[in-house]
Order: sequence, then structure tokens, then C-alpha cells
Amino acid sequence: MAGYIAARYAFEVLNRMAEAPTRQNVLAAFQRANSIDLGGFRVGGQRRSTNYVTQSMLTADGRVVG
Repeated sequence: MAGYIAARYAFEVLNRMAEAPTRQNVLAAFQRANSIDLGGFRVGGQRRSTNYVTQSMLTADGRVVG
């Protein structure tokens, strides 16, 4: 589900770009993107605590992987 929401958010931000999709323009578009409602999931906006996100998984016995 997280991958689907992330892909939809990326699509919406890129679809709203007026300029050519260069690396700098895409980064700028994501930085200035407002919050977007994706079927009940509100994503984005400027309320961030960090620019970095990490993902962790748990094994069946509760150990953290990644």
C-alpha cells in the first residue's frame, strides 16, 4: 500500500509540473508541493521533521532488519 501511495503522490507532483522534468526542476517541484489528497490519504505538505526517511522490517522473532 505504501508503494502505491508513494507512486500516486509522485505522479501527481510530476503531472502538475509546468517546466521540463530535469533533476533540478523535479527536486524543486517536490520541495514546494502542497499536501495532496489521494483517495483519503493526505500526503505531502511542508510539515516535515526531517528530509530523510528510512524503512525497517521486523523478522518473525522481532529482530530489526535494515
